[in-house]
Amino acid sequence: MEIKKFTKKKGNTYLVTIDDEEYKLYDDTIIKFNMLQTKTITSSKLEEVLLYDKELTSYYLALKYLTRRMRTEYEIRAYLKQRDYEESIIDKTIAKLYKTHYLNEENYLKCYINDALKLTNKGPKKIIHDLAKLGIDSEKVRAYLDNIDETIWHSKIDEYIKKKIKNNKNSSANRLRLKIVADLTNLGYDREQIMDILHNYPIDDTSSLKNDIIKEKKKLAKKYTGPELLNHLKLNLYRKGYTDIEEYLHEE
Repeated sequence: MEIKKFTKKKGNTYLVTIDDEEYKLYDDTIIKFNMLQTKTITSSKLEEVLLYDKELTSYYLALKYLTRRMRTEYEIRAYLKQRDYEESIIDKTIAKLYKTHYLNEENYLKCYINDALKLTNKGPKKIIHDLAKLGIDSEKVRAYLDNIDETIWHSKIDEYIKKKIKNNKNSSANRLRLKIVADLTNLGYDREQIMDILHNYPIDDTSSLKNDIIKEKKKLAKKYTGPELLNHLKLNLYRKGYTDIEEYLHEE
């Protein structure tokens, strides 16, 4: 087969005309196989050229994917599989990325955890869970988290609780406590540790209680009056988690 023509395309690619067919190839491929000097190419050599170029395409695609942010091996494999690259090509791409240090899961792990500590409310269990979904071994994550001072987690829980109490406007103390515990548990903190810290914070729900009394009275007054209204009002307030309500029931 005759190599007839090279046409420059975008980036570092060329359109190479071989006989009556055109092939888009990287300049690295052209140089590696000395295609500028040779005038002919066998079909078997062309297959080798195309395979090598496909491997290059996979590698460059992975590099572009990595420029957006750091990735794990798991993410890169999934990304290339979506683009129908064979497992053998993906394996070579991953190996090359490790060799060229574009892929480094130790650095990824450290950066992820540092960002989680600085920028999010995630606790250790949530961090382990999220990194496991990205293909990072859970034991590696635990080993790194074990080196983090326990006071950091304590401080994050403490700040979260203070913020929630400060911003509370419409929840009873009991309901707010339950929500705080549920939220922090979902964020990956130890329930016992949450309860120990939360115990140090008394919650004054007088303001929200008064607001709920006004709202509930207005709603219930459309259907009830007198003692029946009072009974339904009490029931609704107890359902919302309020306890000491008697002294506020008759305030206007």
